[in-house]
Amino acid sequence: MKNLSFLLFLSLLFSCQSPAPENGTKKETKVMEVPPVAQYFEEINVVKMHLFATSAAMPNAEDYPYSGKELPTEAIKYLGEGLQPNGGGKAYACYRTENSGHYILRIPGKTTPSELALAQWDKSAGQLVKLMDLAYQRCNAGLCQQQDAWLADLDDSRTLELIVRKRTRDDSGAVSDESFEVLTDDGTGHFIKTNEQLASLAVKENYVMQ
Repeated sequence: MKNLSFLLFLSLLFSCQSPAPENGTKKETKVMEVPPVAQYFEEINVVKMHLFATSAAMPNAEDYPYSGKELPTEAIKYLGEGLQPNGGGKAYACYRTENSGHYILRIPGKTTPSELALAQWDKSAGQLVKLMDLAYQRCNAGLCQQQDAWLADLDDSRTLELIVRKRTRDDSGAVSDESFEVLTDDGTGHFIKTNEQLASLAVKENYVMQ
């Protein structure tokens, strides 16, 4: 009788235990979405990156670090407004920043064969969206405008800053206008003007245009 009572007790004990999950105690691994266009871009960890333009439509990769990889026809659909190579032109994938997930492309400008643009992936649109012009050399009516840019983590915060330097030259080569600006990632991938303390870390003399 005692054995029967003991067996009954064990049966009740195990029946009250919660069933083990089908996958045991293994935690679910979250898979990050990789945009389909990312495969064409070389991923790079940015410390200080000088972005400058070229006047060549087909620059040599040995001479110019942003010659890029030509995007095939099936990848062009992932380029948003301002990145589409209209008029039979071509677009080139340069780099994708490991730090921030920004994309750097070489595309034809309105009056130039090659300009550099900064973009980010817009999941809702399913496209790369242009954020801003990075580097260009544009000449018109006797004036030439040049813009260079630098990506850098000025304060070692793992957030990238964007240093933008512009100048305008006349036919004689004299500089008639110049500007120097420091921008920072606002947390959404867009760049906004930074505060004076952070901007002071970018010493103008250390950012020499190409």
